[in-house]
Amino acid sequence: MAALARGRMTSLMRDNIRQAEDIRALGRMVHDLSDHIALLAQRVAAPPPPAPAQPRGELGPDWLVLAARAEVQARRFREKLLPHELFLDPAWDMLLDLFVAHHLGQRVNISNACLAADIPLTTALRWLSKLEQHGLVVREDDPNDRRRAFVRLTPPAESAIAQWLIARQPQPPQATGPEDQIGERLAGKI
Repeated sequence: MAALARGRMTSLMRDNIRQAEDIRALGRMVHDLSDHIALLAQRVAAPPPPAPAQPRGELGPDWLVLAARAEVQARRFREKLLPHELFLDPAWDMLLDLFVAHHLGQRVNISNACLAADIPLTTALRWLSKLEQHGLVVREDDPNDRRRAFVRLTPPAESAIAQWLIARQPQPPQATGPEDQIGERLAGKI
């Protein structure tokens, strides 16, 4: 009987230790979430950045960060005007957030990467796994805390996003035919 009671007590102690570890992990997650919420609040309150004004041939990392941030802010503004659920694109939201963090030299933990998607955490984790399966992101363990992991873009993903941002840079219109010469005629150039 005493052995049975000791066994039951040992089992209860193990359960209590696991629960305490889970509570500590949840506490860290809440702390990370509060940090991310504060960052999101700053982003929403901040005026949108000016449109990148660099000539097309001189697009550098600073311009790319501005362009990526402008894209994120445009998406958030659209969500204020139109129903959010109509424009869900969690993978793109995470990729843009990771792109900006990469160019600012910041590491992003998995919780914060999921928060960038602005969807429930479990759904965001599934999307993060899909990004990983497609070779767009890599998870890396935190060397200082085994319970935490970081996520970063792979070089091909970083390059693809940079190319997309550059391609979206407005280009001056090109003359394609006689109808394009009307403006030039009106200006007396022809």
